[in-house]
Amino acid sequence: MYKYVVFIACTLLSTVAQAAWVLMDDNYGNSEEYYDPAITSRGSLSTIRTFMALPIRGQVPVYDPKSEPKVTLKLYNAELSVYDVDCKKKTVRLTSRSFYLDQDAKILMVTHGYKDTFIQESNSRFAQQFRVTKVLPEFPRTVKMLSIACKI
Repeated sequence: MYKYVVFIACTLLSTVAQAAWVLMDDNYGNSEEYYDPAITSRGSLSTIRTFMALPIRGQVPVYDPKSEPKVTLKLYNAELSVYDVDCKKKTVRLTSRSFYLDQDAKILMVTHGYKDTFIQESNSRFAQQFRVTKVLPEFPRTVKMLSIACKI
């Protein structure tokens, strides 16, 4: 019996340890941003996931080509973002952002990706964040992402 209890406890602890998000930034006191330490690498390209639950609801554009207006703003409480970091070129690209109605990220509202027609055809500030950007010292968030993803 004791062996089974130890086995179950070890299994639960290993699952929790793998799923633990690590604090990356406090976004100047606005909200805490976490990253998933399970970073995948393919050559010089590393993929990092970040999560942020907002203390105050934010707004995200939602595109619907059948309605008028085609873009509306909807409120969200949490977001999960995926970035590709090129360690050789020292660039970062936001590849997708998923927005959730709740802070626990259980109720998905919308996901935007850099290949979406809505993103590629738009010149809005929202769409611009999906472009490849150079890591520069004046942007500490991208520097931190580069150091985490590339283990610098």
